[in-house]
Amino acid sequence: MAGKLSVPKMRRVCDELVKGKSLRSICDNDPTMPAWNTVLQAVQRSEELHEMYVRARAIGAEVLADEMFDLARSPLGVDKQLANAEVQRR
Repeated sequence: MAGKLSVPKMRRVCDELVKGKSLRSICDNDPTMPAWNTVLQAVQRSEELHEMYVRARAIGAEVLADEMFDLARSPLGVDKQLANAEVQRR
């Protein structure tokens, strides 16, 4: 444990990070989660928590890359006049 962040709590944070969520949204939208700055401080102080965080961020980046790839490859589903607007919206 580092500071106020336990390994089980960090696992919960990491479980959300691997889904591609941002640290701020995880921490700010769930009162049972630690503050985002607490997570960052704990990650700086503990090698174990840092390793968990780095792995979760890497997996989360892969998830987001897959989502972007799928979105780019999906049909636009609009007529030609609206195609440019749909591309920009995505």
